[in-house]
Amino acid sequence: MEIEKKASFREKCKKIVQALRTLDLSLSQIETLLLFLLLAILILAEVAGSVLREMYQSNLAWIEQLLKYVVIWIGMVGASLATQSKEHISIEIVSRFSSARAKRFLSIFLPMFSCLVAFALARASYEYIQDDYRTYLTKSRQSGYLTFENIILYQCPDESNQKRESFDLISGQAIGYIEWLHEGLLFPDKKLPYPASYIQQEIHNHLSRREKLSRWNLEWLDAQWENKWKNESSIAWESQGKKIWEEKKESALLPDDRIDWQAKWMSQKWNKEGKQQCEEAWRSKGIQEWSEVSLDSDLNEEEFQEEWKYNWTKNVWKNTWSQEMESDWKGIGGSQECFRKAWQKKWLKEKWQGQWRTEWENILHLHRKIYIKPGNCPCCSQKLLGKPWQVPRWIFLMILPVGFYIIAFRFFLQSLESIFIPELGEEKNGEAGIA
Repeated sequence: MEIEKKASFREKCKKIVQALRTLDLSLSQIETLLLFLLLAILILAEVAGSVLREMYQSNLAWIEQLLKYVVIWIGMVGASLATQSKEHISIEIVSRFSSARAKRFLSIFLPMFSCLVAFALARASYEYIQDDYRTYLTKSRQSGYLTFENIILYQCPDESNQKRESFDLISGQAIGYIEWLHEGLLFPDKKLPYPASYIQQEIHNHLSRREKLSRWNLEWLDAQWENKWKNESSIAWESQGKKIWEEKKESALLPDDRIDWQAKWMSQKWNKEGKQQCEEAWRSKGIQEWSEVSLDSDLNEEEFQEEWKYNWTKNVWKNTWSQEMESDWKGIGGSQECFRKAWQKKWLKEKWQGQWRTEWENILHLHRKIYIKPGNCPCCSQKLLGKPWQVPRWIFLMILPVGFYIIAFRFFLQSLESIFIPELGEEKNGEAGIA
């Protein structure tokens, strides 16, 4: 029974290893295609650079920088493919003079050890790229990039677009400093590029600037309202809303609309004159009443004052303010104005959910859009501003951790094959080593 369980477990492990091997083969096909493309780019770019330099006296400095990263990609992809086919550099002298049992042990141990080394290199390269990415952010994207001088990209110089770009830059700087501070808290022994106090101050400064710049979209909407939408709203009220009011009068109002108007009226009344009148009444009458009943009252002065002001406000509301509010409700700024605001609020909501939101998103898209040819913005007709195309360096270096992780996976797979499917590695048993 125990033997059957072990055999069943081993069979399941074989299937898992075979599935991983199928995945590895598919990945190698993609890498082979990528390697051909990279080699083609390397050859064509070098030839193009030579022709332009010799025949047209044109020197494209960025070609040499680009080829440097292409060589890195070719090296990593080639090393990964060599690991997959077991054609990498290996240590064979030990396995040549070892027994069969020792060879079996080496075929498991060496790939596993190589896997750990490749994994450590992947982690180290990933941390390096993280630091490069944070530096790129904190330097306002003004360093750590490859510039293609001859490839000009154009964008609208609209003020709202410039504010949005500034907002994105400030946000990126804050993220970079926050990530550094977070890493310093997680790993206190790790040396940061700046002191923690400096990083905290920079985070505070950038978040403050970010908050000020965060209104760039609201400012655009305010300007759009004043220049266009406000007039549309007035025309719609005259042509639609006013007719509804003339037909239905107060029956067109919802109960909540009148309650909101009354609450707003009371708030304005109290802040404008009611609070001051209440204080004057307390000083002229309330204090005297308190002095008369203070000895026999169960309340202290503060409690008595609160109750007295409540009763005073209640009486004034009953005798004066309720009539004033009713008069204002029937006046020009009352029921009709209440309906106009409620109708306008509903109308604005419908317009925003339909036409205006789509219009805003289209304008935003046109302002953000990057063009490859000079011209004018189709939205605001301003002349497009051109800048050389810049690509962050950390994007080109992402092949380092990805390549090392793939190599680590392949060494691990070779170790599993030696354990569960030893017949696959008989030809080069024990030859796997550190690439």
